[in-house]
Amino acid sequence: MFRHQPALLLSLCIAAISLSTGCDQLMPGSEATATSSDDDGLPPARVELPPVPSLEMLDADRQYDDGSYSVIGVILDRNELRGRQLAITGIVDSIYVCPTAPIPVAEGEEPGPENEGTRAGCLLPHIYIRDSARSSRRMLVAGYNAELYEPQLSVGGRYRFDGEYSERTRGFTSTEFGLLVASQISGSGVVQELPTEE
Repeated sequence: MFRHQPALLLSLCIAAISLSTGCDQLMPGSEATATSSDDDGLPPARVELPPVPSLEMLDADRQYDDGSYSVIGVILDRNELRGRQLAITGIVDSIYVCPTAPIPVAEGEEPGPENEGTRAGCLLPHIYIRDSARSSRRMLVAGYNAELYEPQLSVGGRYRFDGEYSERTRGFTSTEFGLLVASQISGSGVVQELPTEE
Protein backbone atom coordinates (compact mmCIF):
# COMPACT_ATOMS: atom_id res chain seq x y z
CA MET A 1 0.00 0.00 0.00
CA PHE A 2 2.83 2.44 0.89
CA ARG A 3 5.23 1.19 -1.76
CA HIS A 4 4.76 4.20 -4.07
CA GLN A 5 4.41 6.81 -1.31
CA PRO A 6 7.91 8.44 -1.76
CA ALA A 7 7.32 8.91 -5.49
CA LEU A 8 3.87 10.34 -4.84
CA LEU A 9 5.21 12.77 -2.22
CA LEU A 10 7.96 13.89 -4.60
CA SER A 11 5.42 14.52 -7.37
CA LEU A 12 3.20 16.52 -5.04
CA CYS A 13 6.15 18.63 -3.83
CA ILE A 14 7.23 19.42 -7.39
CA ALA A 15 3.68 20.37 -8.34
CA ALA A 16 3.36 22.62 -5.28
CA ILE A 17 6.64 24.37 -6.00
CA SER A 18 5.72 24.90 -9.65
CA LEU A 19 2.37 26.42 -8.73
CA SER A 20 3.79 28.67 -6.02
CA THR A 21 6.68 30.03 -8.10
CA GLY A 22 5.02 30.28 -11.46
CA CYS A 23 7.54 27.96 -13.09
CA ASP A 24 5.14 27.22 -15.92
CA GLN A 25 5.58 30.80 -17.10
CA LEU A 26 9.37 30.50 -17.21
CA MET A 27 9.69 27.16 -19.00
CA PRO A 28 11.69 27.26 -22.27
CA GLY A 29 9.41 27.53 -25.28
CA SER A 30 6.63 29.22 -23.32
CA GLU A 31 5.41 32.49 -24.77
CA ALA A 32 4.26 33.80 -21.41
CA THR A 33 6.53 36.12 -19.45
CA ALA A 34 6.92 36.39 -15.73
CA THR A 35 4.90 39.16 -14.13
CA SER A 36 4.30 40.25 -10.59
CA SER A 37 1.84 38.12 -8.68
CA ASP A 38 -0.70 40.94 -8.42
CA ASP A 39 -0.40 41.77 -12.14
CA ASP A 40 0.18 45.40 -11.19
CA GLY A 41 2.46 46.13 -14.14
CA LEU A 42 5.70 46.01 -12.15
CA PRO A 43 8.73 44.35 -13.78
CA PRO A 44 9.59 40.82 -12.63
CA ALA A 45 11.63 40.46 -9.46
CA ARG A 46 15.38 40.44 -9.98
CA VAL A 47 17.62 38.13 -7.97
CA GLU A 48 21.26 39.16 -7.46
CA LEU A 49 23.46 36.13 -6.77
CA PRO A 50 27.05 36.35 -5.52
CA PRO A 51 29.75 35.63 -8.09
CA VAL A 52 30.68 32.00 -8.62
CA PRO A 53 33.86 31.27 -6.62
CA SER A 54 36.93 30.34 -8.60
CA LEU A 55 37.53 26.59 -8.76
CA GLU A 56 41.17 27.44 -8.12
CA MET A 57 40.26 28.25 -4.55
CA LEU A 58 39.36 24.58 -4.08
CA ASP A 59 42.74 23.32 -5.31
CA ALA A 60 44.55 23.74 -2.01
CA ASP A 61 44.25 24.83 1.58
CA ARG A 62 45.42 28.34 2.35
CA GLN A 63 47.99 26.94 4.78
CA TYR A 64 49.10 23.35 5.41
CA ASP A 65 49.64 21.47 8.67
CA ASP A 66 53.43 22.02 8.50
CA GLY A 67 52.91 25.80 8.47
CA SER A 68 53.74 26.26 4.79
CA TYR A 69 51.37 28.17 2.52
CA SER A 70 49.81 27.13 -0.75
CA VAL A 71 50.45 29.35 -3.77
CA ILE A 72 46.86 30.60 -3.73
CA GLY A 73 47.10 31.13 0.04
CA VAL A 74 50.10 33.43 -0.40
CA ILE A 75 48.41 35.30 -3.26
CA LEU A 76 45.25 35.85 -1.19
CA ASP A 77 47.24 37.12 1.82
CA ARG A 78 49.98 38.86 -0.19
CA ASN A 79 49.58 42.27 1.43
CA GLU A 80 50.11 40.84 4.92
CA LEU A 81 52.88 38.42 3.91
CA ARG A 82 55.04 40.65 1.69
CA GLY A 83 58.56 41.01 3.09
CA ARG A 84 58.20 38.05 5.46
CA GLN A 85 60.13 34.79 5.68
CA LEU A 86 57.76 31.93 4.89
CA ALA A 87 57.45 28.56 3.21
CA ILE A 88 55.34 27.65 0.19
CA THR A 89 54.51 24.08 -0.78
CA GLY A 90 53.70 23.49 -4.44
CA ILE A 91 54.42 21.45 -7.52
CA VAL A 92 57.06 22.50 -10.02
CA ASP A 93 55.34 23.72 -13.17
CA SER A 94 58.47 24.61 -15.14
CA ILE A 95 62.22 24.99 -14.71
CA TYR A 96 63.90 27.66 -16.80
CA VAL A 97 66.63 26.35 -19.08
CA CYS A 98 68.75 28.87 -20.89
CA PRO A 99 68.71 28.18 -24.65
CA THR A 100 71.99 27.02 -26.10
CA ALA A 101 73.85 28.23 -29.16
CA PRO A 102 76.50 26.39 -31.13
CA ILE A 103 80.11 27.26 -30.39
CA PRO A 104 82.17 27.47 -33.57
CA VAL A 105 84.50 24.52 -34.14
CA ALA A 106 87.83 24.47 -35.88
CA GLU A 107 87.85 23.48 -39.53
CA GLY A 108 87.71 19.73 -39.95
CA GLU A 109 86.36 19.05 -36.43
CA GLU A 110 82.97 17.48 -35.81
CA PRO A 111 80.69 19.45 -33.45
CA GLY A 112 79.62 17.58 -30.31
CA PRO A 113 77.86 18.27 -27.02
CA GLU A 114 80.92 20.13 -25.82
CA ASN A 115 80.34 22.62 -28.64
CA GLU A 116 77.07 23.86 -27.12
CA GLY A 117 77.18 26.98 -25.00
CA THR A 118 74.59 29.18 -23.34
CA ARG A 119 73.41 32.17 -25.30
CA ALA A 120 74.16 35.69 -24.20
CA GLY A 121 71.25 37.35 -22.42
CA CYS A 122 70.01 34.30 -20.51
CA LEU A 123 67.81 34.91 -17.51
CA LEU A 124 68.95 33.97 -14.02
CA PRO A 125 67.82 30.53 -12.82
CA HIS A 126 64.16 30.38 -11.80
CA ILE A 127 61.21 28.05 -11.63
CA TYR A 128 57.44 28.39 -11.47
CA ILE A 129 55.30 26.53 -8.97
CA ARG A 130 51.54 26.03 -8.67
CA ASP A 131 49.13 24.20 -6.36
CA SER A 132 47.85 21.62 -8.83
CA ALA A 133 47.94 20.81 -12.52
CA ARG A 134 44.67 22.70 -13.07
CA SER A 135 45.68 25.86 -11.18
CA SER A 136 46.07 28.90 -13.42
CA ARG A 137 48.00 30.90 -10.81
CA ARG A 138 51.73 30.32 -10.71
CA MET A 139 54.43 31.81 -8.54
CA LEU A 140 57.99 32.59 -9.53
CA VAL A 141 60.74 31.15 -7.33
CA ALA A 142 64.26 32.55 -7.75
CA GLY A 143 67.44 33.23 -5.79
CA TYR A 144 68.09 29.57 -4.90
CA ASN A 145 71.32 27.65 -5.46
CA ALA A 146 70.61 26.34 -8.97
CA GLU A 147 73.71 24.15 -9.08
CA LEU A 148 72.55 22.32 -5.96
CA TYR A 149 68.80 22.16 -6.42
CA GLU A 150 67.90 22.09 -10.10
CA PRO A 151 69.41 18.63 -10.81
CA GLN A 152 67.26 17.27 -7.96
CA LEU A 153 63.96 18.83 -9.02
CA SER A 154 61.49 17.42 -11.51
CA VAL A 155 58.54 19.06 -13.23
CA GLY A 156 55.41 17.79 -11.51
CA GLY A 157 57.27 17.08 -8.26
CA ARG A 158 55.93 18.52 -5.01
CA TYR A 159 58.41 20.45 -2.85
CA ARG A 160 58.61 22.96 -0.02
CA PHE A 161 60.29 26.30 -0.78
CA ASP A 162 61.56 28.40 2.16
CA GLY A 163 62.55 32.02 1.69
CA GLU A 164 61.44 35.63 1.61
CA TYR A 165 58.20 36.62 -0.09
CA SER A 166 58.92 39.77 -2.06
CA GLU A 167 58.04 41.79 -5.16
CA ARG A 168 61.54 41.76 -6.60
CA THR A 169 64.93 40.15 -6.51
CA ARG A 170 67.98 40.34 -8.73
CA GLY A 171 66.76 39.90 -12.31
CA PHE A 172 63.03 39.63 -11.55
CA THR A 173 60.06 41.79 -10.59
CA SER A 174 56.52 40.56 -9.88
CA THR A 175 54.32 43.31 -8.44
CA GLU A 176 50.98 41.53 -8.99
CA PHE A 177 51.44 38.22 -7.15
CA GLY A 178 54.95 38.56 -5.78
CA LEU A 179 57.74 36.01 -5.89
CA LEU A 180 59.71 33.87 -3.47
CA VAL A 181 63.44 34.40 -3.00
CA ALA A 182 64.19 30.85 -1.92
CA SER A 183 67.04 29.98 0.41
CA GLN A 184 66.14 26.29 0.75
CA ILE A 185 64.14 23.70 -1.16
CA SER A 186 63.13 20.44 0.49
CA GLY A 187 61.18 17.37 -0.44
CA SER A 188 61.53 13.67 -1.09
CA GLY A 189 65.12 12.87 -2.06
CA VAL A 190 66.35 16.48 -2.02
CA VAL A 191 69.75 16.82 -0.34
CA GLN A 192 70.96 20.14 1.06
CA GLU A 193 74.65 19.99 0.16
CA LEU A 194 76.56 19.50 -3.05
CA PRO A 195 78.32 16.13 -3.13
CA THR A 196 82.04 16.37 -2.43
CA GLU A 197 84.34 15.42 -5.26
CA GLU A 198 86.82 12.65 -4.46
